[in-house]
Amino acid sequence: MTNVRAIFQNIMNEIQFQFDVFPPGGEWSYQPLPWINLNRVKRGQGTKSRFEAIEASLAGLSISSGMDIGCHVGYFCFAMAQKGIPMLGIDVDPRSIRIAQYVANKIGIQNIVFCPMAVSTATMCLLPKVDIVLLLSVWHHWVREHGFETAGQMLSAVWERSGKVLFFESGETEMTPEFGLSAMGNSPKEWLTNYLGNSCADSEIIHLGQFKAFAPSGNENRNVVYRNLFQVVRKTKASQ
Repeated sequence: MTNVRAIFQNIMNEIQFQFDVFPPGGEWSYQPLPWINLNRVKRGQGTKSRFEAIEASLAGLSISSGMDIGCHVGYFCFAMAQKGIPMLGIDVDPRSIRIAQYVANKIGIQNIVFCPMAVSTATMCLLPKVDIVLLLSVWHHWVREHGFETAGQMLSAVWERSGKVLFFESGETEMTPEFGLSAMGNSPKEWLTNYLGNSCADSEIIHLGQFKAFAPSGNENRNVVYRNLFQVVRKTKASQ
């Protein structure tokens, strides 16, 4: 009976996955999943180039755990896990989490856990402290949903859970007015550098470059923009 249940469960999981990734190029398809040959996505080039910059910036750091808030279908979690870093992937969208978990099961990777969860002031206390946190293209959604002041408090709380380094990226001047972002002036890079410095105590802000993204309703060929990626490093007592 157990084997029969397992067979039917695998069949249902496969049907659910095919349903979740339909239609091709739909909202699920921001990140590539090369581990199962899903590469035709909206933000494939930008996702890969971001990880290359993140990976290079970790050289010399001893990292034993990580968390991706807003992990989507898990590209960064899988890429980090392949480097031997246990990862927790969190996303508010159950569909994205189902896809990520399907891939994890399919390739038999053991050092990833995925969790469907809306991060808010009420649930922030549930997040663990880890060596690295990825917060990519999430903060501007917090501003829209919770307001600028609360989003800042949430960013500070996430920083408290970042034992060594936080990677941060946000929508910038391309975002529509309903997101409620502050005017970033002629230099979003400078504005965000100052904002991160004020929000993340005892930190050093390192700019990792600008990477391909797109404005709402765009893709990597239409309404293309370039967003700033930052590494926020916790200062050691010797460096303070």
